[in-house]
Amino acid sequence: MADVEEPQEEDEQPEILYENFQLPRPPPYYHQFTEKNLQRLQDLKELHGHDIDNPRTKASILLDLPSELRCLVPPEPPEDGIVLNFGDTKTNLHFLKPLSEMGIPQLYPEPIPLTADESEWTHERARYLKQLARSILLSFIELMGILSVNPNLYERKIEHLRRLFENALHLINEYRPHQARESLIMMMEKQIQKKRDEIEKVKSMKEKVETMLAGLGKEELNGTPDILPSHEASIATPAVELWKRQQRAVWAALDEELGQ
Repeated sequence: MADVEEPQEEDEQPEILYENFQLPRPPPYYHQFTEKNLQRLQDLKELHGHDIDNPRTKASILLDLPSELRCLVPPEPPEDGIVLNFGDTKTNLHFLKPLSEMGIPQLYPEPIPLTADESEWTHERARYLKQLARSILLSFIELMGILSVNPNLYERKIEHLRRLFENALHLINEYRPHQARESLIMMMEKQIQKKRDEIEKVKSMKEKVETMLAGLGKEELNGTPDILPSHEASIATPAVELWKRQQRAVWAALDEELGQ
């Protein structure tokens, strides 16, 4: 007798909940993101030895997966850097379009030529941001005055505020490449410093071990080590037993020095 397939765990949402939504409905496959399906996918990964994450074998394995589990496997990043977002083509090569291409008036000058000093444009950008912030504050105060006198005239001032915010946000977003570069530099500096600290610890431990071994060698040349009890030193002990005790004494001294 064939096994009866269990019904999918879907949240039955009344259609009335979506009537007043301004945003589009979520895709129907979001119902498949359940704890049960995620656990099934994890079990399959363990069965295939994580080959499901390998781009070379991912396509063939996806075809063998049940339909409710295929959407749980994230797609590969696009090779050409072009993606489709809500019907609009996006690219990671030009992440920030000029305001003119978006139909927004630009309220600050164009950047200086790339041949000039980069720090010069950085200072100019900061100055324009301060000017935009002051304009936003002043326009907001003017909006409050308009609303108190004639609220019907608010649209023009709201549109002006929108333009100010769009220019300020665009100017801030121009810092993103610089922020990413500085974050990468900081992360690499931390990694280098961590490696240097580890090297210094290894060198320090090496010096301690060499000092300890040199001290033990001197004690061996001078006779019976001081760490052995005096009453045992006078007893005739077989050579093998004496050698074992000396080795134990060396390890005990090293453990004490290393703090173990």
